[in-house]
Amino acid sequence: MRAATADNSGLVREGQTLLTPPVPATPGTQPTPSRIALTAIAAALAALLVGAAFSPSLDNAFLFWDDRVYLHDNPRLQALTPDNLWWMLTDSRGPNAHYNWQPLTALSHALDLAWFGFDPRAHRAGNLVLHAVATMAVFAIAWRLLRAAPEANSLSPAGTLAAAALASALFSVHPLRVESVVWIAERKDVLCGAFYLLAVAAWLQFRASGARPWRVATSVCALGACLAKPMAVSLPIVLVLLDHWPHRRWQLPQWRRLGQNIIDKPDLFAYALLTAVMALLAQSGGGGIRSLVEVELAVRFVNAAHSLLFYAGKFLAPFNLATLYPYSAHVTGLSVLAWMELALAGTLTVWSLRSLFGRPSAWSTLWLTTIVMLGPVMGIVQVGVQSAADRYTYLPMVGVAILVATTLCWPRWPKRVRTACIALALVAPLALLSQTRLQTLVWQSDRTLWEHTLALYPTALPVAHLNLGNALFRAGDIDSAAMRYERALELEPDNPLTWANLAWARLRLDQFKSALAAADRAIELDENSLQGWLSRAVAHQLQAQTKPAVAAYRRVLEIHPGNADAVRNLQLLGETPVHTK
Repeated sequence: MRAATADNSGLVREGQTLLTPPVPATPGTQPTPSRIALTAIAAALAALLVGAAFSPSLDNAFLFWDDRVYLHDNPRLQALTPDNLWWMLTDSRGPNAHYNWQPLTALSHALDLAWFGFDPRAHRAGNLVLHAVATMAVFAIAWRLLRAAPEANSLSPAGTLAAAALASALFSVHPLRVESVVWIAERKDVLCGAFYLLAVAAWLQFRASGARPWRVATSVCALGACLAKPMAVSLPIVLVLLDHWPHRRWQLPQWRRLGQNIIDKPDLFAYALLTAVMALLAQSGGGGIRSLVEVELAVRFVNAAHSLLFYAGKFLAPFNLATLYPYSAHVTGLSVLAWMELALAGTLTVWSLRSLFGRPSAWSTLWLTTIVMLGPVMGIVQVGVQSAADRYTYLPMVGVAILVATTLCWPRWPKRVRTACIALALVAPLALLSQTRLQTLVWQSDRTLWEHTLALYPTALPVAHLNLGNALFRAGDIDSAAMRYERALELEPDNPLTWANLAWARLRLDQFKSALAAADRAIELDENSLQGWLSRAVAHQLQAQTKPAVAAYRRVLEIHPGNADAVRNLQLLGETPVHTK
């Protein structure tokens, strides 16, 4: 039997039978801040950063985009009854559920409604508090990783503290966070993010100390993250990767040790499996998952690679941020550039995977954790119309923030480089904070949100024209609303909802015949279009065409029994409503 030999890193290279953990620093040689001091520093830093960056958003209004669906139009969240609590836990496909299984998020919205009613300041303040908790967790994660990583041995305790503080600042005040923090409907992002990051911090502390309470805390926080948003399914795999680096508890091809590091997380994998099943059932039941006919498989893989590079680019240069990002033409066309992006992302990933067989690396491990965290939203299983979204970066960019912060705080750079890094480390958080404050103003109202989106993508997003038209309609600017609907139909002529909304706008403009034509087109495209049938009924009624109006109202009641508008108008026409509840 060959003898095992170890290299300078402490890793066995030939026998591959055991791993030697890194030699801990001698106690007392380098004084480090106490846990209480670190907690106080993290809390103060988080409160300062979040308050400075996001306080302008407290005056923003509720949005009709999802805020109304989640809160105003969802009676299940407006009373904390046993029946509603059971619905939150078990049913994601009921009326206005928006086809997501996120019981803890639903409960948090219900509690806000019970305590504060429909006060947007209070709801948004809750998001800010959760983001501050996540910022504290990032500080703790960066501190623990840098303390354990052999690559960071040259960092002094003060340098480690500075790098951890910078990482949490880059995470907290980055403009990419605005969508998750400011948008009330994205409570799931900050709630899941806070629990997820607390789970990672607790796990790192458990690996460092072996104290069982930290293992229990990991399990509790992991469960909270999964109940808040399905994106938390990546957590156990991320923890397995962090067992590889910086703790060096396994290394391929030592499959037994890898298996042990998987088996010691049975609760975390069970949570992830349950969450994945519930999420897929909810999305498929609500029609949220797009078929291969709508988005072909090759485009999905190319877009996944494009998304990785796109998000990294937006982290380094956070300009032209939008609510929705359309598919890039070079991606949908499978151009040479798209395949080059796939090759680049694939090369980086293969290089990172190879490190699992050799010496662990911070860069490779954190790249893999970024891919794993992005996995549920990279578009392989395509949900929605967007190719990317700022909110998808909430968790995945944590590793990037730690890498950037560590690079800027690295003490071994040549003097001129080190001076430039220090200057950049001081300027970058302030520049990002300023940009974030401006970005929060984009989310003031539906109108400002969609005007900003259309300024960036005037022809690629018909849904943005539709939503801006809705905002203008609610504001009473019917002519402008009709123009927006017509523009949306130029870009997407087969959208029944847009035709129905155009019918309503033309009714308000007393253009009854053209309104009826728009309503008929909506019904032709979707025979169960509630708004199409309702606008058709009103168009007939306003033209004193009683018989077709009654027939259309009865069809509305077949689609939506008990519809208040149909019941009331049938009674005004002297008819007895049927199909009511």
